Amino acid sequence: MIFGINWPGLTVDIIRRLWDRGLYVDNKILIQVHDNWFEEWIDYRTDKVMGDVDAQVEQINPEPVSMAQPTFWEEGDTIGFSYDFVDSESGPTDSV
Repeated sequence: MIFGINWPGLTVDIIRRLWDRGLYVDNKILIQVHDNWFEEWIDYRTDKVMGDVDAQVEQINPEPVSMAQPTFWEEGDTIGFSYDFVDSESGPTDSV
């Protein structure tokens, strides 16, 4: 990424938008670029969508949520973890 932009992904996104409008559909170079950089486009779209989701979560809950780390344990061949959480309705800390 140069300047924080996934250029191959953006290029494929532009190609797909052109194709949606029926432009350059038979252009062999654009088809090859699209096919070679398709995985980059998936990363590009995922970043855009998750950025939108993060913004929506920030609007819904502007205060960050803190979570306690689970406690991992091992007894013989058994591995497990315990997690403490606080139920906002009842208040006491329960161990799961």
